[in-house]
Amino acid sequence: MRKIDPFHYGTIEKDEVNQQAIQNYFQLIDQAESFYHKQIHAVVTQMSENRDKTDIICLSGPSASGKTTTAYTLARSFQSNGRKARVISLDDFYLNTNQTPLNRKGKPDFESIYALDIERINRCIDELVNKGKTIIPTFDFHTHSRLEGGEKEIVISGDDVVIIEGLHGLNPLLTQVVGEDKVTRIFASVRSRFKDHDRVILTPQDVRLMRRMVRDRNSRNTTPEETMAMWDEVCEGESQYINPYRDSADFKLDTTLDYEPNIFHSYLLPFLEDRRGIAPEHYRKLDDLYQRMDEFFDINDVNCIPQDSVIREFIGKKEEK
Repeated sequence: MRKIDPFHYGTIEKDEVNQQAIQNYFQLIDQAESFYHKQIHAVVTQMSENRDKTDIICLSGPSASGKTTTAYTLARSFQSNGRKARVISLDDFYLNTNQTPLNRKGKPDFESIYALDIERINRCIDELVNKGKTIIPTFDFHTHSRLEGGEKEIVISGDDVVIIEGLHGLNPLLTQVVGEDKVTRIFASVRSRFKDHDRVILTPQDVRLMRRMVRDRNSRNTTPEETMAMWDEVCEGESQYINPYRDSADFKLDTTLDYEPNIFHSYLLPFLEDRRGIAPEHYRKLDDLYQRMDEFFDINDVNCIPQDSVIREFIGKKEEK
């Protein structure tokens, strides 16, 4: 189903997706998940051809790209291939809020790479490469500070794999000590458009915004309007700190799932329908997104989505009975 256009984006046709969703959405979901996992398998297979050393992977992606799920999916795939794998989150290297740089509005700029403890990250990666062990901090997002006594030791050996994931995973500032040749870089993001023949319905950025809206609503009790209000700032940070390094990646993964507009239909449309009290500058954008999402057939059976799916990062895990 996925096609590649001259701009190197995948193209997903709305009519094909809707037809499959109506006829057999189980098959639609299975095919989309298979496309994603084939990409993961290809990376693991290629990286496992030389297994005489530890592999350090820096995995990056913009907001709502599914990079956390991708990091753990990669780890499981390496383990299935006979290699131990550990995931380290760059989020644990955030500086305390009082040390965080401010954005142009005078608020802590958590999108900036300088919100991270760059020196500590370099030291940890260097120790992993040259000593086989390091100690990493734990960041407490409730207190916005390092967790006292929360340090964890990471020990690796042989051909183990360490996956370091976060917004700034591609930035060379994080690997100044060990050098580029010691690190494999992976960029994971939504890289496909949803189209109706020649008309683009949803861009990759639209899909990420939908994901972010659903996740914020579910886990942070944040309205779609509130997510929309901060979205431009998020994208500005990505343009400054992430996009310049995309082409340095050794691998690029497309985390788009063909069926996600069909799933997000039932999650978002009820909230987008109620526009009472919405600021005028956001009304038109939300209305436009509503109209475009309403073109997709509604799949309201979320139980059919695998527990390890990228979508689960946004709608939440299936409750065990």
